[in-house]
Amino acid sequence: MSQILHRIGIKAKPTEVFRAVNTTEGLREWWTNEIEDNRDESGTLSFIFRSPGGECIGTISMKITQQTSPTTLHWECVGGPDDWIGTKVAFKITEEDDQSTVIFSHSGWQEQSESFAHCNMKWATFLLSLRAYVESGQGRPSPNDIKIDNWN
Repeated sequence: MSQILHRIGIKAKPTEVFRAVNTTEGLREWWTNEIEDNRDESGTLSFIFRSPGGECIGTISMKITQQTSPTTLHWECVGGPDDWIGTKVAFKITEEDDQSTVIFSHSGWQEQSESFAHCNMKWATFLLSLRAYVESGQGRPSPNDIKIDNWN
């Protein structure tokens, strides 16, 4: 099994970073601006990705499996592309010096495919968007994210 792994520093307290990754309002500011929050009914969040022209290019549903404020958030993918189903996403947030360090992982990939490579790069751009949002108030969520290839 393959795993995406990234580390990024953010000049903010862990509580601010955790709010950005664990609230609908925060997630809309750095990952995708269209989210269906079904945590009360099914424990899931559905993230809708659109082209700049408004065409739906994908939906990913995540079930929250662990959350410990302000240090840990785990999701399991329960809906989306076949190679995402069953994969797990984790945010581990620590405080070092005057910043938070986020260790991000997306594990359980069956193979290192083109999709894996695309998602690895996209996660890097979205983590930069997370940092920009937390530090300056302005992220780059989908559909205004950094485009890396013809898949988005």
